[in-house]
Amino acid sequence: MNNQDQVRVDSATIADAPAQGPCSHPHTAGEGRGFVSKFVLLIIHYIMGGGGGKMKPCIATRTVLGSTAIILLMTIGFAPTPVNAQTTSCASTAAIPDPESATLVTDCETLLSLMDDLRGAGSRWLNWSASRPISQWDGITVSSSHVTHLVLPRTEVRVLTGTIPAALGNLSQLEQLALNGNLLSGSIPDTLGNLSTTLQTLSLNNNRLTGSIPDTLGNLSTTLQTLSLNNNRLTGSIPDT
Repeated sequence: MNNQDQVRVDSATIADAPAQGPCSHPHTAGEGRGFVSKFVLLIIHYIMGGGGGKMKPCIATRTVLGSTAIILLMTIGFAPTPVNAQTTSCASTAAIPDPESATLVTDCETLLSLMDDLRGAGSRWLNWSASRPISQWDGITVSSSHVTHLVLPRTEVRVLTGTIPAALGNLSQLEQLALNGNLLSGSIPDTLGNLSTTLQTLSLNNNRLTGSIPDTLGNLSTTLQTLSLNNNRLTGSIPDT
């Protein structure tokens, strides 16, 4: 039996429906009909309500029909498809140029995984997406199949309101991290000390950072040339760098 046979409604059944009271419920003909057929018949009765004075559905009837319609549509798969959360996978996507580099895929996926924490809840400031080449991402510079610069100071059209994600310490070839002038809160993650062989510039000044300055920043002494942490609410001393 095809779908058309399942929901077919005999028009004569509706045309011959008896007149009912001023607050009537639609008459469903045929005890042997399936649920879908009965529902369709109810809807047609409702649509034709008032036609020829044969049916005048009351508010209660309309409410029942409306609720039933929603439940049925959700049950049989006509409910709106929910929007999927953004993927954090970069392999075989537009983000990575050919030939695909495993190291750049790793950096790409690291950035996508930390994006929401960095930009803040509900924010849409960053255009990072697996559907866009990583070379076009806000604040990102790529060199030799690695992310080497992440530069996102506050601008007139962008302000970051999240935290500094610990996963930034996984960007193994990062040379510059500049997040100055935003509204970032929380502490400085000690994982930034993992960038001991590459990081040259660390600019986190003019935010709302709190807590103590991690001792691991002292690991950056061999490469770090610029360190800016002023105008935050940090405690402790700057480690020897």
